[in-house]
Amino acid sequence: MDLKNTANAARLLYDGMVKGKTDFAKIPFVPQKTAALTEDTEPAFRRSSPAREGLDTKKTLALLHALSIAPEANIHSVLLLAHGKQIFSASAEGYSVRMPHATFSLCKTVTGLAIGMLRDEGKLSLDDKVYRFFPEYSTLLLSKKTRSLTVRHLLTMSSGVVFAEAGAVVEENWVKSFMESGFRFAPGEGFAYNSMNSYMLAAIVTRVTHTSLMEYLEPRLFAPLGIGNAFWEKCPRGIEKGGWGLYLSAESMAKLGQLLLNRGVYNGYRIVSEEWVTEATAVQNRTPASLGTPYHYGYHLWVKEDGDFLLNGMFGQNTLVSPKSQTVLTLTAGDDCIFQDAASLSLAASLLSELGGKRRLFSSPFLMGHLRRAERSFGRRYAWLSPVSDGHEAEKEAYFRARGIFAEHHVSANNTGVLPFLIRLIQNNHSKGLSFLTLEKTGHASLSLTLEEGESVYTVPLGAHRYTDSILDVGGELYRVRGAYEWGYDEHRAPALKISLIFPELASSRMLLFRMQSGALTVSLFEKPGFSFIEKLVRSGGDTLVKEGGVVSFLLDRIDLERLMFRAGTVFAPKLRLSRREESASISNTLYPALPEFEHEDVGFEEDAEEESTPKEGFWSRLFGRGRKEK
Repeated sequence: MDLKNTANAARLLYDGMVKGKTDFAKIPFVPQKTAALTEDTEPAFRRSSPAREGLDTKKTLALLHALSIAPEANIHSVLLLAHGKQIFSASAEGYSVRMPHATFSLCKTVTGLAIGMLRDEGKLSLDDKVYRFFPEYSTLLLSKKTRSLTVRHLLTMSSGVVFAEAGAVVEENWVKSFMESGFRFAPGEGFAYNSMNSYMLAAIVTRVTHTSLMEYLEPRLFAPLGIGNAFWEKCPRGIEKGGWGLYLSAESMAKLGQLLLNRGVYNGYRIVSEEWVTEATAVQNRTPASLGTPYHYGYHLWVKEDGDFLLNGMFGQNTLVSPKSQTVLTLTAGDDCIFQDAASLSLAASLLSELGGKRRLFSSPFLMGHLRRAERSFGRRYAWLSPVSDGHEAEKEAYFRARGIFAEHHVSANNTGVLPFLIRLIQNNHSKGLSFLTLEKTGHASLSLTLEEGESVYTVPLGAHRYTDSILDVGGELYRVRGAYEWGYDEHRAPALKISLIFPELASSRMLLFRMQSGALTVSLFEKPGFSFIEKLVRSGGDTLVKEGGVVSFLLDRIDLERLMFRAGTVFAPKLRLSRREESASISNTLYPALPEFEHEDVGFEEDAEEESTPKEGFWSRLFGRGRKEK
């Protein structure tokens, strides 16, 4: 089972990132994000000044400024609490601390809280055997290690089970795959971060309560915290994912941090026992030095020896809690990070430790004025789009108008789409490939961008230097998108049309750069987080996807690393040639010179043997259309 899952996941990456196929799903697509979320209506916390809460005002301003001008961190929103009061709150253009945002693994802490509540209610013990919750999979063939697996092992990432995150996009029955999986080590004898441990906890909550995880938590956690705007994706079998898929606003994430800082009490109401919080925020399992962080692991929390603890999610979703200073810092971002190596987190952690000061009645009005202005201008300095016109946009618009940019364009062959590639991988929601693109002038300071992917057509309104809101239905999944543009310059100071599409609920965003190259109109597509994340993941060697027996190691046994990186990079950032629809049949589909054929034909996949009898198209030909046969 494990070998099959690994091979299928490797095949998915090979087809999508190396071959450039448009539809490379291994299981049927089931829409997950079926709600377009709205912003929370009421502020969550009362405001206070740094000095009043015992923080140094000048250093607090320095912290916010440093986070604002850190382009590598790609911070979407930030919120700082001290003694339960809001010190500052800021968001990059198009984002909001009150808009639900993908939490990724940060929501593991929420799943852990559900287990704590069930233990408080006497409905389970951490020493309960996992297999007893799923009798349909408790056969005589169940291994000794599987029978020894407990709830505690799941909570502390010490299960050792091989079936991991990559299995989510190649298997439909996650519980069955987990129960039939092999082990990296005996339960309790190591640390291996695995989101399927969290999923199994969610499945256990469902079995114990006879209701869904969300329905169980609504009256016990979300309602007491005042969280009325949350959404949790489910697996193909209808169970909340547990380890990812939850959308919460930055303010709601901060409420979770404040709840734990208050030892299980929020606004005078006890939600979970102090005993549980004490155990959860203590070191329960030591992490290997290869992770390179100061954090160990508690109960679905990252904890430090000095008492600080962290709710952490991929791409920079973090809530850092410091009992010593009574502070909670929440960040949402689109960082190319793995675990706790987010640029925003390392920057914030170093500066937070210096904020302490004496509590004073008043802060300097001069510094407070600067703090409030810094909130309003957060992230503007290094934004991809400039906040105002440079005074020459009319000339640049005329330049592109004369070259036919406002038309319906055929796009050279690709497997890109309106959704960023990383999101399509995570959601198993793949594109048919972008086929046509239309730009229209709709007003003095507005454009309309229409993208066609197979039979799907997506239209996004764009504002000049300001984001315009819309909702897209992508295969039954609803995504809020905000679009803006500017007539600017590329990195060579040549005229360019820059379009930014942000998904305020997601860590990912999409950028399009239109320019003239070799006498042709082209568009380059980028995304954040992008290929840097994949490259970092592959080269790290520390993740379950990469280490021996993992999906990427399976690929690297068959494909040269540098060639894999090169080809994958073109999928994340393709450069496409545009032509008028009526002219598309008569022009070359690519700007790129011919490249050698992909030499590594035998990668150990069953389908490759069937292709031996026919001439093989090169990767670039498939991706950009050269030599495609007419249907």
